[in-house]
Amino acid sequence: MVAGYQCECAAGYEGEHCQIDLDECESNPCSNNAICTDGPHSYTCQCAPGFTGEFCEVNFFDCASDPCQNDGTCVDLAQNYTCCCRPGYRGRNCEILVDHCQSDPCRNNATCMASFNGVTCQCLPGFKGERCDVELNECELQQVVCQHGGTCVDIVNDFRCACTPGYSGVNCETALSSDFDLSFPEARTSDYAMLRGTLPSLHALTVAFWMRTADKANAGTPLSYATREPDGTVQDNAFTVSDYNSLAIILNGEFMYTDEKLNSDPNWRHVAITWASLDGGWAMYVDGTVRRSGQGFQTGSVIRGSGVLVLGQEQDSYAGSFAQTQAFVGDLSQLNMWDYAMTSEEITLVYSSCAASGNVLAWSQVTSNLHGEVSLVQSSQLCPSINECQPSTCRNGATCTDLVGAFKCHCALGYHGTNCELLRTSCTTETCLNYGSCHSNGSLLFCRCAPGYSGERCELRDLCQSVTCLNSGACVNDGVVAKCNCAPGFTGRVCEYDVNECDLENGGCAHTCHNTQGSFYCGCNSGFALQPDGHSCNDISYCIHEGRFHLANDVWDVKCSTCHCEQGAAVCQVKECPEIKCRKKEYEYQAPGACCPQCLPASKICTVTRDGWHATYDFKRYGHRGNCRYVLSQDCVGSQFTVEVQYEATKKKIKKWALWLRLDCVEVEIDYDGSVKVTGVPVELPYLHAEPMNVMVTRANSSTDDGRGVMIQTDRGVVIQWSRFGAIQVQAPGTYSGQLCGLCGNMNGNRKDDWTTRQFLPARSAKEFSHSWKVDGYRYCAKPKARGTSRLAFGGITGDKISACSSLGFTFLKDIRKKCSVLRLRAFQICHSVVSPTSYFEWCMQDACTCSSNEPCHCEAIAAYMYECQRNNIKIKWTGNNACSIRCPDGMMYDHCGPACLPSCEDPIPTGAECRTRTCVAGCQCPAGTVHHNENCILPSDCPARPEGA
Repeated sequence: MVAGYQCECAAGYEGEHCQIDLDECESNPCSNNAICTDGPHSYTCQCAPGFTGEFCEVNFFDCASDPCQNDGTCVDLAQNYTCCCRPGYRGRNCEILVDHCQSDPCRNNATCMASFNGVTCQCLPGFKGERCDVELNECELQQVVCQHGGTCVDIVNDFRCACTPGYSGVNCETALSSDFDLSFPEARTSDYAMLRGTLPSLHALTVAFWMRTADKANAGTPLSYATREPDGTVQDNAFTVSDYNSLAIILNGEFMYTDEKLNSDPNWRHVAITWASLDGGWAMYVDGTVRRSGQGFQTGSVIRGSGVLVLGQEQDSYAGSFAQTQAFVGDLSQLNMWDYAMTSEEITLVYSSCAASGNVLAWSQVTSNLHGEVSLVQSSQLCPSINECQPSTCRNGATCTDLVGAFKCHCALGYHGTNCELLRTSCTTETCLNYGSCHSNGSLLFCRCAPGYSGERCELRDLCQSVTCLNSGACVNDGVVAKCNCAPGFTGRVCEYDVNECDLENGGCAHTCHNTQGSFYCGCNSGFALQPDGHSCNDISYCIHEGRFHLANDVWDVKCSTCHCEQGAAVCQVKECPEIKCRKKEYEYQAPGACCPQCLPASKICTVTRDGWHATYDFKRYGHRGNCRYVLSQDCVGSQFTVEVQYEATKKKIKKWALWLRLDCVEVEIDYDGSVKVTGVPVELPYLHAEPMNVMVTRANSSTDDGRGVMIQTDRGVVIQWSRFGAIQVQAPGTYSGQLCGLCGNMNGNRKDDWTTRQFLPARSAKEFSHSWKVDGYRYCAKPKARGTSRLAFGGITGDKISACSSLGFTFLKDIRKKCSVLRLRAFQICHSVVSPTSYFEWCMQDACTCSSNEPCHCEAIAAYMYECQRNNIKIKWTGNNACSIRCPDGMMYDHCGPACLPSCEDPIPTGAECRTRTCVAGCQCPAGTVHHNENCILPSDCPARPEGA
């Protein structure tokens, strides 16, 4: 005690006479990197974003500390957070590097890359599909047309035209020349022509050729064909024409001797042989005349395809073991083969014409496989490339047929003569063909045709009348010949033969192939089971399903099925859904990706129309036509979804809009034109996103959208309809009743409180309400449009005259300019060189001019400017009390960068989605250490007791 007294100092002072002002900040009372400011008798804590409370001890935004590593995105949850990890990372904070490609999920040598949906397979050209397991069919994609009867064959990333005999080129556009002869000068085993794999399996045939020889010393062989069975057995005489001393025909090892000598003179001879398996009928023709024929020759047998055809040698083994005494000596020309037995009339036509070309082997194919001293003589002596049918050969509308060294004119009605040069004035027996009757009408002749014929001279016959196609074949009449187009599995001139699919590469079967009438099936060896593809075989100790291996006793679920291995094959059964009956005020909803429907509480719909009218879930209607991005609807309690819209509007209507739906780590974006992205990746619709949750995006066609409307269905019952030219609708089930926020209201059944701001305070107007739901302040707002040329200037800051302010009176406009001109104050000038204030001034004017005089709409633009400066590490010391406190009730104070939600007796530490995601909001706040209750700020200890169980 000094001089008989002692001073008891007030808080914040010390010393003998309490003359020393203590620095309360010296003890670091503020938490979480808050800034402590010492004041008289006390201190204040300026909290870092994401924290609140007297000492900044309350973390109301769990993502404030940026916990997600490796560029993961933080999503704040109620009293927690989750991280949306980039591809290739997982873990609580995306700290674990993972390789989703270890299981090698991509097929056909595709490149595997981690993606937001698990893995993405980058397919090699020629493949598509989620796992690159689907080969593209270039024949269909490129609409390939193979000419002259060619067939398009799809190959990896390309196509190939399988040309009919006698044609080549990319599209079979080039006709190969047959204007040559082959000369075999001596009996040598080294001289021959060989073609491999050219012939298909044959149930019937016609072979026709010209030959010339005077050799009597050798049993010369014009042609031989050998085949090999799947087990390796060789049939060296599958089809052989041998020994021109006494011609022999050999079929599958059986000989048929004709005793026909073809070497009696050095002249060209035409030889034709026909055979049909159906009855074993055969015939041999020389110079167009049948010399030998019979029945029962290899009845029911087949000449196997894909063998080796040799001209000039007789094979005693597959493609070899030639004997000099059987070598051909002389000349060969125009050897063609067909897969049917010709009639004698057709043989005569082949004999007399150079136009014949086989449908399984054409003479023009032979030139590329010559061996030894075989000489290719250009310009055939028999069929040179001389077309006797010149334009003036046949006259008066006649048609010309080129023959061997000759031509034939087919005269029009009323003409005759070699060149149809003579006019016929009366009917003769030759005027009308095919039993047609000739009639005269003065100088004009005409024919009445017999049934089945047509044409000017009855020259056209309905050839299909005399042809019966078997086994569901269809007859096609091209005016020259009738052909049967056979059903799959059949062949022959009238589809009379079953195709043995097992002859060609074992039918594609991994083990055994079994031919049936018109088809075939594959079998597996003991201990193996046939797979769903019908060709491959698996060991029965395991099975493969969707590229994954499973043991014989495994049971697994996939989509809506339960699967197990059964004898080496995966067997899946669709799960049965229990019968449901929804109660009153419930509806049945089938969530995307869900196996069974469920009952949800009755839903409500929020609608936005093109003229800017908004109807909330509780049907409060108001007009709003902004030019920013807004929260349309959000789960402000459970943080399960957020819907945002971007408007581009005029005073009268919304011109266009885009939409975003966020569900945890999934974002669906609908652009202005209706194109869709899922988590930043463009997708084609329909599209099902399966992980981490199911979202189905489809086209919602309407007469006004040109097929560009979009519907989004979620597994949480939220359904969005987006129309390019119509409306936006958000449908939410009753499970969200009372916990939604945004422009669509809270869905609590009371339309009167739908205008609730971000701070959960009632708004006085639609303008104030909609302004509060802008996304990230002015980040996504269009710059206000200028009107006229006058300027709004203050200090060094100028702004074009804002169209929204053009109709206001001078006094009102002056007051607004004064409010927004705080941006010229010294406190703000330290940031001008880093963040230009011009746009913020214009936004401030735009907002203030659209609100009434007693609404603090201008404060949001000022707060947004301060926050942008703060992001650039420039702190502006301005309280805003004078300019922005007009809206704060008694006992509350304005904060330019406070938490989004007011602490209350019911919720002293706000945890809703809006409370956690908005880290800096301008508005009225209760002083530190108090909570909001019944429009007043009170101490937490003064809060009324809560009922038990509440």
